[in-house]
Amino acid sequence: MGTTEVVRAPRTGGRELAPLVPLALVTGISPLATDMYIPGLPELAADLGTTPAVAQLTLTAFLVSFAVGQLLIGPLSDAVGRRRLVLLGTFAFVVASVLCAVSPTAPVLLAARVLQGLAGAAGSVAGRAMVTDVLAGVRRARVIAALSAINAVGPVVAPLIGGALLGVGTWRLTFWALAAVGLALAVSVLVSFPETLPAERRSAGSACWPAPGGWGRCCASRASRSTWPPRAWPRSASSPTSRRAPSSSRPGTATRPRATPSSSPRTRPA
Repeated sequence: MGTTEVVRAPRTGGRELAPLVPLALVTGISPLATDMYIPGLPELAADLGTTPAVAQLTLTAFLVSFAVGQLLIGPLSDAVGRRRLVLLGTFAFVVASVLCAVSPTAPVLLAARVLQGLAGAAGSVAGRAMVTDVLAGVRRARVIAALSAINAVGPVVAPLIGGALLGVGTWRLTFWALAAVGLALAVSVLVSFPETLPAERRSAGSACWPAPGGWGRCCASRASRSTWPPRAWPRSASSPTSRRAPSSSRPGTATRPRATPSSSPRTRPA
């Protein structure tokens, strides 16, 4: 009688996933940073002495930098690891939120919002990549669904929190609250977030850091690792050396050989 063999999913080599709720907050920091201060936009414009259009531009600056940051940070996390970027992103988010809270003018607030968007993109991209590094199959789908469900609450709760904060303070209190949330997340990342992408699985050529020699030196070092031009070019079918005599399309017919001119002159018979 045969025995039934139980097939188990392969383990991840000792790697563990970060706690679900802090991971969800790290990946879903964008709704808090975009919707929390929306109730205070009229007060923000009046306080900084600018127009409502410029006040709304601070929201656009965050969204654009958040989108561009995802394109840049994705390959970078494959090269340097996930935990490092999540930690850097959360601390940068704290600094950017403090700059937003103390901004004296609208241009300073715009620059701080751009930095805040890039920092939020670092946590969002690298945090989701941690799930794909550790989990697979049905369990990965469940965790991603749980993260999406928790993040879906953000756009609903964030304006309510922002309105409550405006009842006890100004629009600057909103960014102080974001800084406090970012600091709590940074401590959580520092304590409980493991590295999910080992050094042997990282791709060294997917990103470049600005070395002392500049970007040109970095690109030159990457180009030196590849052989260009190739040592032997492949012969194409249209090259003169690979042309063959055309074969007849009719079956059973032979191709007449091409006459080769003789080097000796022809002699006529007498």
